[in-house]
Amino acid sequence: MERKEFDEEIIEKLAKNYASMIRSICRRYYLVGGTIDDLYQEGMIGLMEAVKKFDETKGTIGDDSFKKFAMICVKHHILDAIKHANTKKN
Repeated sequence: MERKEFDEEIIEKLAKNYASMIRSICRRYYLVGGTIDDLYQEGMIGLMEAVKKFDETKGTIGDDSFKKFAMICVKHHILDAIKHANTKKN
């Protein structure tokens, strides 16, 4: 699989454009031993994974198909962080 390379300007623009979406997702969850900022950071990691894994045959990074895919990746990464924190708790 080909590795995608993006410059910092594109990554900063994506982070800025999706910041409010990620914050709204974070508000729905609680991370044991963490803060909302920790969840936000996990959400940003999920966004970067979405950029890397997005299948460009299904659309471009600027359209709705990417937004839906990014939301799924962000939620998945946040939930994984919560599950991981909960297993450490027990």
